[in-house]
Amino acid sequence: MKILRSLGLLISATAVANTLAIDLELADSVIEAPGIMIDVTASQSEGIRIHSWNVHSHTSVPMPIVQLWYRVGSYVGHEFNSAGWILHGEGEIEPITGGVLDPNYRLPIATLDIPDGQTFGIYMIVSNHHPNTPFVSGLGVSPIPPALPTYEGQGLRVDGGTARQSISQTPGNPFGPDAFPNFMLAGTIEYAPVPEPSTALILLAGLGALVVRRRHSRSR
Repeated sequence: MKILRSLGLLISATAVANTLAIDLELADSVIEAPGIMIDVTASQSEGIRIHSWNVHSHTSVPMPIVQLWYRVGSYVGHEFNSAGWILHGEGEIEPITGGVLDPNYRLPIATLDIPDGQTFGIYMIVSNHHPNTPFVSGLGVSPIPPALPTYEGQGLRVDGGTARQSISQTPGNPFGPDAFPNFMLAGTIEYAPVPEPSTALILLAGLGALVVRRRHSRSR
């Protein structure tokens, strides 16, 4: 157990190096939507690995279940067609520290790697949302401030964005005929450069050294 804990600390220290906060004011006049399509572009020589999507939601009754889809290339022109889209994961969002106006939920979805210079279309949609559901999810908010159509972090750029209500309008079809321009993801993206093979070898060597040390101490 101590070995695994030590390895976990070693990995976590190298895993999440950057956070891009999309800091939109969630005022009463802001229109929110249960789905959002954005473009994410990597400009890091190793590529980027997204570790966490932290999002805003007003309520936990019922707890929103979010699907995350991606496609290689921009989402633009592919809003209503599932061809080329890959369902990366789906899960019930998990509460994290935050307030009503802060990202207060995490999507429990696997990491996503984006190669250097590549743009991925990203689509998040609350899959259990329908007109009678008593909550509003702030995955997407509008309007985008005219001077800030793009958010950039170290090695990462996010371009907004189109809001979606597809599952609420056409149950079971996240690519139905609805789209609302000038929306942006509300939340933060935690990411880091994709580890090089040498980094993985160093981590494995560290684990090996911990195992040997543990066995040596037991033999005494």
